[in-house]
Amino acid sequence: MESNKDMDYRAILNAIPLMIFVVDEDVRVYDLNEAAVTVFGPEKATILNRRPCFERSGLIPRFPPVA
Repeated sequence: MESNKDMDYRAILNAIPLMIFVVDEDVRVYDLNEAAVTVFGPEKATILNRRPCFERSGLIPRFPPVA
């Protein structure tokens, strides 16, 4: 069961009409909104935990950790 905080997060994320990808420090997709799902398809599992932009290009960015 989702908490109110999770439901608020999901509502805000899905209210944005632009594609939003939430990524971790390794640039893997952690979450995405409904606008992104409409472009990439209903199967979120095909995008989650992947680096779609970088897998195709062969570039793997490295970002310094945020303090």
